[in-house]
Amino acid sequence: DNLPPKEYQGYIRRLVEAGYGKRLMFGSDAGPDNWPGNALAAFNKLDFLSEQERDDILYNNAARFLHLSGAAR
Repeated sequence: DNLPPKEYQGYIRRLVEAGYGKRLMFGSDAGPDNWPGNALAAFNKLDFLSEQERDDILYNNAARFLHLSGAAR
């Protein structure tokens, strides 16, 4: 089940404020009919994230974790 929007926003805010912004990676367990649209739409509503934090969560952290060359966006 999905978290209610207010809970999801608070959860991500607490993780970022706790210093985990460089460890978070975007992902979803939504089924094929809902991914990535709904999950990405919910993420994009997180207006407290900086552009760098968004890039990190959506791409840079995973690229670093997977040791992809030329990874940073």
